[in-house]
Amino acid sequence: MLISQDIDLKQFSTQIYYQDWAAYLDYLLRETYLERAQSFDKDTLYLQFAKKNFRRCIEIKIIDGYLLIFNSLKDLSSTNTKKGQLQFKELENAKISNVSAIDNDRLFFFNFSDSKRLWIKGFGKFSNVLLQEFDKDADAWHPTPTNIFRLGNKSDWEFHLHEIYPATASIITEQQLIERIEHWESKSLTAFREYIFQTQKHQKLRKTEQRLQHLNRILKDSISRLENLKLKRSNKEIGDLILAHAHSLRPGISKALVTDYYTQQRIWLKLNPDLSAADNAKKYYGKAKNEVIENQKLKENIETTKTSIKLLEAEYSKILEINNLKDLKPFKKEDVLKKTDTLPYKELTIQGYTLWVGKNAKSNDELLRLSSKNDLWLHAKDFTGSHVIIRKRGIEYPKEIVEIAAKLAATNSKAKTQSVVPVIFTLRKFVTKVKGGLPGQVNIQKESIIDVFL
Repeated sequence: MLISQDIDLKQFSTQIYYQDWAAYLDYLLRETYLERAQSFDKDTLYLQFAKKNFRRCIEIKIIDGYLLIFNSLKDLSSTNTKKGQLQFKELENAKISNVSAIDNDRLFFFNFSDSKRLWIKGFGKFSNVLLQEFDKDADAWHPTPTNIFRLGNKSDWEFHLHEIYPATASIITEQQLIERIEHWESKSLTAFREYIFQTQKHQKLRKTEQRLQHLNRILKDSISRLENLKLKRSNKEIGDLILAHAHSLRPGISKALVTDYYTQQRIWLKLNPDLSAADNAKKYYGKAKNEVIENQKLKENIETTKTSIKLLEAEYSKILEINNLKDLKPFKKEDVLKKTDTLPYKELTIQGYTLWVGKNAKSNDELLRLSSKNDLWLHAKDFTGSHVIIRKRGIEYPKEIVEIAAKLAATNSKAKTQSVVPVIFTLRKFVTKVKGGLPGQVNIQKESIIDVFL
């Protein structure tokens, strides 16, 4: 979205605008020399001119490609050059012979006495400042610029600086000219302030929209996970069945066909052949305990997320109603967005796949609880760091997505300063918490390795 669509910047892309400024600058700056040209961002250029007992700074600001001109109070001679970028060094200390507009066009130029011209080009959304030099060998002006301000406008290197046909001088007094410039500056300042307001408002609305989308995805996933837990066979019931049939379960078997006393159906029980019936039951009771914890955590997360969504929706409505920059300022980054940041991970969406990156050791534990058994889990091998989860989507995980997730695991670990980082990846079902272990500590039953080159 271009903010300029909502602001009338085209009023400054007219022949009369450039002719008025050229006439004013010719009156003001003739016989001065360019003391310094400096920029502090890619869209603003300051030109400071001086002569005995006189100094004036002109600001050229480009908004969505449109060019605005202001008299500036900035004094570049007292500014640390390290804080900005010096521009057009070829023109330093060069004297201005005159400033001329081009008839029937949105151009004017500073004509310097050492055979150089600085063009101010205002072609709609393609404005720029261009340097033209005289080629002594060819005894002619270079047809194209030898330097430009906005390097992103690559086509300007080939911009043809045509023959000069100076505009017909306006027959107005100096006072009338000054009044016209004051009028243009007033309109430019109003447009610039509106642009800043609209830009910041749009950014805040966009960030809030993204946050709402993110929270709604989390809410949907949490509700779905909670429903799946409700539909899933209780691990406690399976543990009860194992104990009820313990007398008939032979040691060393991996499954057994028994009667389900809850449904009166014959079912298969999955067993660990290395464990006794009692220990198998204990294992299922442990899973049941974790299910209760996960159930409670999901419910809490759902309620917290719902509250966060309501808060964000209210803030979004407030931002929509704001119509000035002063009222917009209280909505800082640390306000609503940080207050509603209750998630234990950062979420990324890449090529349709959702990736979760743990924030710290405790959040890594939460990540394990919230992920599904067939999600893909990744972690830097032998280094502390964030757990990374690729949510299940489709039959296989594309190699490209796994590589991206592995790089996230590597760069979010203590191994991030190494040139090559081995990263473990496996299905989530093969990763379990270490009983009584530190936050983030896990056991891995099965793993593969991918090398990440940083």
